[in-house]
Amino acid sequence: MPEITIPHNYTPRPYQESLFDCIANGYRRAVAVWCRRSGKDKTLINLIIKEAMKRVGVYYYFFPTYNQGRKVMWDGIDRDGFKYMDHIPPELRDGDPNKAEMKQRLINGSLFQIIGTDNIDAIMGTNPVGCVFSEYALQNPAAWDLIRPILAENGGWAVFNYTPRGRNHGFILYEMAKNNPEWFCELLTADDTGAVTPQIIQAEREAGMSEEMIKQEFFCSFEAALSSCFFTGALEGHNSVASGATGSITVSKAKEYDFQDDPKGILEAWRFPYYLLDTWDQRHWTYRYCIGSDISEGLGRDYSVAYVFDRHLREIVAKMRTNKINSHIWGDHLNNLSHYYENALIVPERNGSGITTIDRLRELKANLYLREVVDQIGRQVTKQYGYLETREAKQLICGELKTYLTSHKPIYDRHLLAECATFILDEATKRLEADEGFHDDCVIAAALALHGDLYLPKCEMVPIPVTGWRGRQAEASAKDTVWAV
Repeated sequence: MPEITIPHNYTPRPYQESLFDCIANGYRRAVAVWCRRSGKDKTLINLIIKEAMKRVGVYYYFFPTYNQGRKVMWDGIDRDGFKYMDHIPPELRDGDPNKAEMKQRLINGSLFQIIGTDNIDAIMGTNPVGCVFSEYALQNPAAWDLIRPILAENGGWAVFNYTPRGRNHGFILYEMAKNNPEWFCELLTADDTGAVTPQIIQAEREAGMSEEMIKQEFFCSFEAALSSCFFTGALEGHNSVASGATGSITVSKAKEYDFQDDPKGILEAWRFPYYLLDTWDQRHWTYRYCIGSDISEGLGRDYSVAYVFDRHLREIVAKMRTNKINSHIWGDHLNNLSHYYENALIVPERNGSGITTIDRLRELKANLYLREVVDQIGRQVTKQYGYLETREAKQLICGELKTYLTSHKPIYDRHLLAECATFILDEATKRLEADEGFHDDCVIAAALALHGDLYLPKCEMVPIPVTGWRGRQAEASAKDTVWAV
């Protein structure tokens, strides 16, 4: 067999060399925030093939969607007319490619496959040892959550490449990586690479590209959010992302509610109830907490999400999130969370699966959001539990969330910020919704929690009861009578 050189038909440009060699140099994690036309995928298809020939295993190349993976990589052709997949020379291929599943086995036993994170369940139970996340800022971050423990266990590696898409999960990952010596991390603009000349950028400007888009695409600005993003202007400055305590709420036979540490739990708490803190002064509050919840069917796709809002601190202090619990059982979890946070008001959505959850909460006699609705014909008053999410109602609560985000109160949850960055106003339909391939469960849950804040009476500290002779004096004064010892 003739000698094969890897990489095949590729010589990295000077600015591409450090990324191309990062795994060979000992890094197991890498982030490359590069401008457009800088050859991200050209570099990384050659990196992944090089590594696949060194260690036998499964290698995944992730794109935001299956169709994008086929268009960009499987059928993609570079500016010189060379097919991306031809960087795997025939001599390294073991049999014909599986075109339907976009995978190719190599002669050493390794398997290369292109995957869309819009169908991440397709790789459940697999064991990849090397992964590239292409255009990660546009991907569902749950894919990395799924792959991360696998690579940690088998010593595998992961590389993330993308151009910014506002301050979403891509921004959060970059901020973490640039301060972590165990991660390779670099940000390269058009000035750094020289791949896009000032003349090309000016031509794009004259063709109608906005300055925000130029800053994002060619100069890797995380500040230039998606022009159609509903939360544009409200996400800047949110740098408080942090991991909370992970666990679940347990209930004793005596109906005592407690937090149980569990790394696999669905509850993440950044602040525990005030009455559990060592600094508690034994004084209670009225209407301190409220909970908003978006609800799914629990079939492994959309998520059921609940946020706890502390009305005194003006912060989101806890989150429950899962796509594995049905809407009936979700009602039990919401009720337990409410009791733990001092009988917090629960504001669930009154749409689809939410009806099942509301029915369960009513059975449990939970502290449930209630509106009285007047019938337009008979003028009869009926009780409506939960929040009915019409188009106008959705705009109302999302507007309230945008106002809150603008106040720059800390947001600890990366999922919420990521969803806000891909939550758009569709210009054609005038509907608020998640961008294609993304979720809005966290956005709606947070918005409902804030709506509960507006619904409730003022949050106040309960006065300490006055006892003894001062109490008798106060009681007599209230009755306008004379009091004496």
